[in-house]
Amino acid sequence: MSAGNHHNGRYGASGSSNGHSSSNGHGPDQLSERMSRVRRDLERDVEKLSDDARQVTDWRYLVKRHPYAAAGLAALVGYSLVPGKKQIVTASRSDIESLVRAGKLQIVADGQGAQKAGLLSTSLLAVGTVAARAVMAYAGKRIGEKLDSSGSAFGPAPSE
Repeated sequence: MSAGNHHNGRYGASGSSNGHSSSNGHGPDQLSERMSRVRRDLERDVEKLSDDARQVTDWRYLVKRHPYAAAGLAALVGYSLVPGKKQIVTASRSDIESLVRAGKLQIVADGQGAQKAGLLSTSLLAVGTVAARAVMAYAGKRIGEKLDSSGSAFGPAPSE
């Protein structure tokens, strides 16, 4: 490769149309055009990156794109929310007294456990209620659209 052709790359590097040329083969017009192209490419790339980032952080897009993974994740979350079976340990009175004296046993009243389960149950009930209302609203909307398109709940009106 000769030294004069070293910079002939993607955008071309012949002399400028106005008769000016530089030692590397790029005139002011070509340099200005190249800078404009780079700016346009950069703006387009930044806009595409911004759109892609917005899309990736939208949970609805992710559920549509990966429905099985979303269902699996929902099942995993649901499974983790279900409390496990309580472990029942039987011990003699003397064993319990010695563990309490040693500070290795802490006794918690049943009322506190019931309150904790009540909070979880209440939260799940609230989420379930919101979901049921959303389903009912959607069903009502679809039924309303169906009724509007057919003209009546009992089919088309008889012609006279």
